[in-house]
Amino acid sequence: MKCKNVWMSRHGIREWQIQALDLLEIPPGAPMGGDDPLDPMGEQQAEALAERLADVPIRYIFSSPFRRTIQTTLPLARRLNLPIKLEWGLCEYLQEKWFDNFPQLPSVAEHHREFPEVDLMYHSQVMPEFPESREQMFRRTAEAIKRLTENFGPDIFVMGHSPSTQGMRRALLPEKSDFNVDFCGLSHLQREGDSWRYLLDGDGEHLRENGLHVSWPPEGWRQTLNATPVNSTN
Repeated sequence: MKCKNVWMSRHGIREWQIQALDLLEIPPGAPMGGDDPLDPMGEQQAEALAERLADVPIRYIFSSPFRRTIQTTLPLARRLNLPIKLEWGLCEYLQEKWFDNFPQLPSVAEHHREFPEVDLMYHSQVMPEFPESREQMFRRTAEAIKRLTENFGPDIFVMGHSPSTQGMRRALLPEKSDFNVDFCGLSHLQREGDSWRYLLDGDGEHLRENGLHVSWPPEGWRQTLNATPVNSTN
């Protein structure tokens, strides 16, 4: 069944990113490509996102296999009583600046032991290469969202990172180049024939209502990672 609606979000905020809000720059030793967990505020953002989606008829939930994305997806999976399918095609941008080698994350079985909501039977549709260039990342995320929207539906939710959510939206909306990547902002894309249209672009109403909205990168930011628009600090 072809997908009709894609709901999409970026993970909640991490501890070093909270520090960056105060410093207005990347703190020394920040685990840019690490597998560190959410900050408590990020967990609250995830709960607010789940609350907003509680009545949406989502059929399938997909998440990048990083800890921060799984943690952000957990409240929604529990509310909807749906398994989390770990999809490597949604993972972080595997550039050498952030990673020394291919990320050694827990296996699906290991994730399942810690998070029983993780689907043991699902096999990733797309696997990334390491290292990958910006264009390789775009091709990988485009292939991932293509396969997910062709093979699952009618309503799916995907949880990724700043670069991967931008890459997926770029693939579905080639005429658009600038996307909101705030933590736990909600995007909604709807199929119209063979094309897609935007209904929400990283909307943060559910976060503002709870005092949890964080614009990223912060206003007054003094240090950027790259000149390319996909590098909004994972």
